[in-house]
Amino acid sequence: MALSRSDIAALRIRVERLLRGESRPEDITSLFLAMRYYCNGRECVREIGDFAAHRDERTRGIVTRGARDFFTLVRFFYPQKPKLNLIDLPKNFSDIVSSAFRTTDNDRLRSKLGLKRAEAERALTDLLKRLTFDSQKLFLAWPTRMDSMLINCILGHLTVKSPFDDERLIQEFTATLLDNELLNKNEFKRFMTLKVLVGLYAVSQMHQCMIDLGDGTYAELSAGATLSQGKIEVNAASELPDVNPTGLVLISATFFATTIDVKAHCETDLHPTSDQDVKWKFPIELTNAGLLARLA
Repeated sequence: MALSRSDIAALRIRVERLLRGESRPEDITSLFLAMRYYCNGRECVREIGDFAAHRDERTRGIVTRGARDFFTLVRFFYPQKPKLNLIDLPKNFSDIVSSAFRTTDNDRLRSKLGLKRAEAERALTDLLKRLTFDSQKLFLAWPTRMDSMLINCILGHLTVKSPFDDERLIQEFTATLLDNELLNKNEFKRFMTLKVLVGLYAVSQMHQCMIDLGDGTYAELSAGATLSQGKIEVNAASELPDVNPTGLVLISATFFATTIDVKAHCETDLHPTSDQDVKWKFPIELTNAGLLARLA
């Protein structure tokens, strides 16, 4: 199903207003809401469109997937990586190694295993098929040398990488508008200059959303910036229970990175004064002036 002529005409007007320098958040909202269904698999466009559609609780998308992988691995590694026993594995070992594989880059797979990603994935699939419950234990049946090498490779490190950033977002958003005849080829470079505005919009939509981590726990997305770095980012934070006798430990990581200067593109209420407690603890919005501001 394609966009109707009337839809294209209305959305094109919104694109033209953005190209003229009019910073109307409702125009960006309308475009993301429409394009999430016509983005040809571009995950960033679908993600921000879904945030705009329902900001209450996220159960899918690249941020949810990245957060689930990260916190699954943090809970495995914290406070220190346990020594694995292949005949008595953690009950969620399948989730652990699957998350670890997704966060392991191709270079590490080649250097440690001598395998391309598709080959390593087949080896992992075979390993997962041989995970077996016996009474109260999970064990790996018929373990091989490749099994041990694969486990050591993907669980030998903890990778923290933002699922996407403002550069990838504007690239995918612009390409999607071109595909849907909402942007002309000769307007491509001009629309790319809206990277900051589109990035700010994404931040405003992600801030204070809850991510369902799939195991009964949640992570909260919070935007902010440090004084020393001065760049806006969106972090996800979640508590790690039962690992510290004195209480809960809060762990966070960046899930949307930007190159946007906080002082140049936010009103003064949002300017950081230190490198501690940098997240904004109040709702924010993107104004018609193209700035992030406290919602009041």
